[in-house]
Amino acid sequence: MAWLLVDGKVVAAAEIADSIIKRTVGLLGKENIEGVMAFPHTKGVHTFGMKFAIDVAFLNKEMKIIALKSLDPNRFAIPSMKTKMLLEARQGSFERWNVGIGSLIEIVKHD
Repeated sequence: MAWLLVDGKVVAAAEIADSIIKRTVGLLGKENIEGVMAFPHTKGVHTFGMKFAIDVAFLNKEMKIIALKSLDPNRFAIPSMKTKMLLEARQGSFERWNVGIGSLIEIVKHD
């Protein structure tokens, strides 16, 4: 597990999809997520087969948010070539955590 830091402040728990299996499965089959799921080296996202709507943050190589999308189930977001990582959270989470375009993100692993 890890922590999601936004502009230096811990806002949520983070799960890192750091294997092909984790990236392929992602949030499929889950009823909910309390924190975020981080997808390194990922440029696009879909919600086909998902049970809830999500917010998606697109991060550049400096780990700054360059775009935000809200996706209902059975939708997709057009991939961005500038994106180096994606964050997925339950819809409304980013607003609650004051996450916006330009926010600096860190993912810090913990035991």
